[in-house]
Amino acid sequence: MSLVILRLCLRNPSFVPTKTNFQGNEAIRNAQLDAIKKAFFKIPGTKFFLPEDSPDYSYLRSRVNIYCGKPDLRELEWVNWMPNGAHLFFAPISPVTGKDARHQFQLCKNRCDQYGLDFLSTYVVGMREMHHIASIIYDRGSADSKRRAHALLRDLVSDAAKVGYGEYRTHLIMQDQVANTYNWGGDALMKFNETLKDALDPNGIMAPGRCGIWPKSYRGKGWEMNSVDDKSTGDETAKASL
Repeated sequence: MSLVILRLCLRNPSFVPTKTNFQGNEAIRNAQLDAIKKAFFKIPGTKFFLPEDSPDYSYLRSRVNIYCGKPDLRELEWVNWMPNGAHLFFAPISPVTGKDARHQFQLCKNRCDQYGLDFLSTYVVGMREMHHIASIIYDRGSADSKRRAHALLRDLVSDAAKVGYGEYRTHLIMQDQVANTYNWGGDALMKFNETLKDALDPNGIMAPGRCGIWPKSYRGKGWEMNSVDDKSTGDETAKASL
């Protein structure tokens, strides 16, 4: 298996890294690499590296280990971008177009600047979709840093939904908001999910609220969290029902 990281030089000073892994016999891998080189080398300043072209302790070699199933913590060192760092992910999906990539880049950059947090971003391009993974690094020991990171992520999810981008994954505290962004057809998806939930788990004992899907006995009772200021009042509701 081969791994390539293609870095596109945009007009701004940032890079957009794309990770691609190739499997199969050597002829197939070489054909895939040749096709990618021809496409990307049309962009002035594009550079091409294989893992063996990099230092022993490099990100490229770390990615090879991960794709081969070997545990490797090298990649997580980007969390050290900020002392005492922790992270949140903003992870929308979009069509595979340069226009969408730039749109999401600018959307994230503007919001990160607003909240005084750095913008670290990766685009993972598939055959029919593009996963954009924006890492929000914050100081886990600072209440202010955590508040700004949380508010930033809330705004990014809302901004993205307004222009048609949905999240493909999120954190537990965000699951209600993200679930609510998939509200087409008069909330048809949520109504379908809730119907299944009530039929298969009528007592609401299996992961209540996971993915924003609450059982009937929990709905509208203060468990949902849709904003920075929301704090689940479900504990009080549960105590009152005892």
